[in-house]
Amino acid sequence: MLRAGWLLVLSLSALGTVPAAVRALQAPDGTVAFEAAPRLRQARALHDEPGAPLVDYYFTLRLPENAGEPLQRVRIRQREGLEPLRFRDEAVAFAGVPNNRGRAFPLQAVEREGSAVSLVLDEPAPPGTTLTVGIRSRQNPTSGGIYLFGVTAYPAGERAQGLYLGIGRLQFDRPDGSLF
Repeated sequence: MLRAGWLLVLSLSALGTVPAAVRALQAPDGTVAFEAAPRLRQARALHDEPGAPLVDYYFTLRLPENAGEPLQRVRIRQREGLEPLRFRDEAVAFAGVPNNRGRAFPLQAVEREGSAVSLVLDEPAPPGTTLTVGIRSRQNPTSGGIYLFGVTAYPAGERAQGLYLGIGRLQFDRPDGSLF
């Protein structure tokens, strides 16, 4: 039954028979999803030297105009790397990109769970927003190399269906270009 409800909503939305203001995907059980997928645009560490302390990692997302729902939560999980990274509770969210910040989005919560960090916005970011979230590591890994982070975005709502956006890649090298 749930599948049939989703198919009906998707079909009507694709045909354009549902008004734009009502087009957000909502299943009969109340689960909410994005109509159009946000995109992971960039992952960036402010310093890429192994062992550097208190480094901010930024993940920039683009929420399209036709997303249908605002974005409320971003989950970042380390998927690969020679060492597990540890993060502090310090985090930020803002419109724009790291070198051109716009409006701040205060955080309602920063939740750590194993290798994952979730940032919950106090006020959801509306469709059409370029949103950057920043998390602070206790330190960069002491072993250089490539570290991969899975990024998932969630719309606003009690029963929000997350959408996996892909991998953010960070590389840590010594100034001489060596990894170790």
